[in-house]
Amino acid sequence: MPHPPAGPLDPDARVVIDRLNALNAPGYESMPPKAARAIAAMLRRNAPYPKVKVGAVETFDLATEVGPLKVRHYRPFLRARPAPTLIYFHGGGWVLGDLETMDHLCRSLVRQGGVDVISVDYPLAPESQVPATVEACAAAVRAIFEQAEALGLDPERIAVGGDSAGGNLAAVMALLARQGDLPGLKAQVLIYPVLDLREGSLPEGPCDTMFMRRETMDWFSASYLGAEGDAGDWRASPAVVDDLRGLAPAYVLTAGHDVLRDQGLDYAARLKAAGVAVVVKDYPGQVHNFVAMPYAIPTAHAALADIAEFLIDRLTGQAGV
Repeated sequence: MPHPPAGPLDPDARVVIDRLNALNAPGYESMPPKAARAIAAMLRRNAPYPKVKVGAVETFDLATEVGPLKVRHYRPFLRARPAPTLIYFHGGGWVLGDLETMDHLCRSLVRQGGVDVISVDYPLAPESQVPATVEACAAAVRAIFEQAEALGLDPERIAVGGDSAGGNLAAVMALLARQGDLPGLKAQVLIYPVLDLREGSLPEGPCDTMFMRRETMDWFSASYLGAEGDAGDWRASPAVVDDLRGLAPAYVLTAGHDVLRDQGLDYAARLKAAGVAVVVKDYPGQVHNFVAMPYAIPTAHAALADIAEFLIDRLTGQAGV
């Protein structure tokens, strides 16, 4: 499906790319997973952001049917009780990342949206692969619903969301909810999601080559699928699902200089065609992962505010004027 061309690369994104290129660091795909995780953590520590203050933050082990999973529960200062809530899955190609990866995003959505956010530290690949990772995430969602009263949550107002690989997991959770394998979800937030791992799913042509190289995406996919994995399984590639009717309302964000842009725009168009309420936000001059860098790429502030507005609308019913 043709899409509008990407705009000129945002100058702020260009500065970030140039600085990273100057490090002359090898791609993640050239390293063992543990080394790649260490490099990703180092880069995050070397680009510290001021912590957005929220009402409360608690990190704990959530009891689930597959064993304990670490989660981080963020609460706003003026908290509704029971609280509308976003369950969040971080990005990192299923191989990288932890609760610190999108801490700033979670705090920002809590502060601006006035909703609770529970971030899930799901098991990483290649130690955990599809479908085991999907089952762990689904177990976390079920446990949060089951423990909603103890956590102070409103089970009628729970959404899922994630960025990149986390957006893939969120989309799969929405599909599981539609078929009755999870409780009903109020919304889904998909931030430059990975939606199709099949060979040939990434477009040719110009795109950002720093924050999501094709070689890196191939490595992520291989790590997540493993030797026995099927890229055509909808739990790995939700885009293969033919019928998208009845899914939770969606917010889909894409970036112009991102190899995943077409996947997100195509999925959003199919959701609309299936009668699903969809908000689509394309940032034509931006790169993959820009939302995680608001102090380096200020456009991210606008994106975070827009996601928060969607959550306010869908989880509180207060559309504003």
